[in-house]
Amino acid sequence: MRPPPRRTGDDVPDIGPPASPPAMEVAALLGLSDGPGNVALMGDMAGHATELAGLVPGVEFIGIAPGLRGWEEREGVSRLNAGIPLPFSSASLRGVGLFAGGAPSMAGELARVVGRGGRIAVWGGDGGEGMVREWETALRSEGLNVLASEEMAVVVTHAAP
Repeated sequence: MRPPPRRTGDDVPDIGPPASPPAMEVAALLGLSDGPGNVALMGDMAGHATELAGLVPGVEFIGIAPGLRGWEEREGVSRLNAGIPLPFSSASLRGVGLFAGGAPSMAGELARVVGRGGRIAVWGGDGGEGMVREWETALRSEGLNVLASEEMAVVVTHAAP
């Protein structure tokens, strides 16, 4: 017996760059000024991958969302459609950026893939401040340190050993 065919994602709308936050803010809160390294941008945040690759040479931005199927990969930009667990080795990413609409229950998985000194930045988006606080609590419970906590964003890091 054969498994059912995989969904193609044709029913998922394409992702474009979000209006807020601007790409420069994403780079700043993730602590990115130069390469090397790999950074995952999840969901709608992946729309910033191309602009960020131009701003921060030497960093590979990996967009993780089903709405990226029409994108052409280029230098500094990769795309994939993945769920939890993420297909990365432990401590292999320099950072992760996402909107708070995702489930804070994946905080442990994000903590696993971000290396020492790496950052996770979560923006409120449609979830607003309440979702940002839920994410902050979940990320703290994974042993991450809060670098910045504002009404619409939280940034955490793995402390260097």
